[in-house]
Amino acid sequence: MFDLIQGIKLLDISNADGMSNTVMVVETADAIPWSKPDDIEFDVKLPIEKLLKFTDDKTSVLMADGSVRSIKKGLGDKTWRALIQRNDGTPIPDF
Repeated sequence: MFDLIQGIKLLDISNADGMSNTVMVVETADAIPWSKPDDIEFDVKLPIEKLLKFTDDKTSVLMADGSVRSIKKGLGDKTWRALIQRNDGTPIPDF
C-alpha cells in the first residue's frame, strides 16, 4: 500500500479500490523486531500466503480504513493480490 519514494495520499486509495478493500498491514511468518521498522518485498509472481502467519488457519489484517479482519487460509493469490494492491481496480470477491 505504501510508496516510500512518491508517497501516497488517501485519495490514491479511496478513488481506486477503496480503503475497506485495501490491506495495509499483515502479520508475517517471519518476525521483524518492532524497533527495526521494515517492509516485506511484495512480488506479484510469488505465492502470498507463504509470507503470512496463520493461527488456526486464520490471519489478521489491518485494512486501510482502520478495520481489522480475520481471513481464512486458502483465499487464493488472485484475491490476495487484489487486496494488497491499492490501485489495480480489480473487484474484490466476498471473503
